[in-house]
Amino acid sequence: MHITTVYETTERERLRAHNHVMANRLAVGWILCAFLLFIGPVGIWLRHETILGTSCTAAGLMVLGQLTVGRRRAVRQMAAAAQGPADITVTETSVTVRRKNITVEVVWSSVYIVETEDFLLLHQSPKVFSILVKRGFTPDQLQELRAFTAGLPDSPAARKTAARSART
Repeated sequence: MHITTVYETTERERLRAHNHVMANRLAVGWILCAFLLFIGPVGIWLRHETILGTSCTAAGLMVLGQLTVGRRRAVRQMAAAAQGPADITVTETSVTVRRKNITVEVVWSSVYIVETEDFLLLHQSPKVFSILVKRGFTPDQLQELRAFTAGLPDSPAARKTAARSART
């Protein structure tokens, strides 16, 4: 197998992939935000605990900022090196992504693969992943890639990553 393609990922695609990977942690963040923003005013109005109520409200607003603006900024900063077209080469041993400033080679035996509607996410660890955007491949290339990845044995690293992802 030797598949090559060239495409450019958009900021929106990188954000969607990041959201998919971090979905469980984001859910915990939203729950924490809602809890803090609820407890703050309740503490002020019902218990007259102005310091505690104000602190909870401020913390809830900071969490809200991190979940919205902060997350987008982090994805933009992480993707600074990923600007421009990517030259993707998929072989039986690895996936190589070449960009103007960076080259990344991911060996199949070290990743856990998650397929979504728009992406193939190659997880090296729960928070470290590479994105293969499906729109960059022809239907025949996607079919060949799916057939190949379906036949891959689970590596110990993949099982460990899958177990961690299931826990979070």
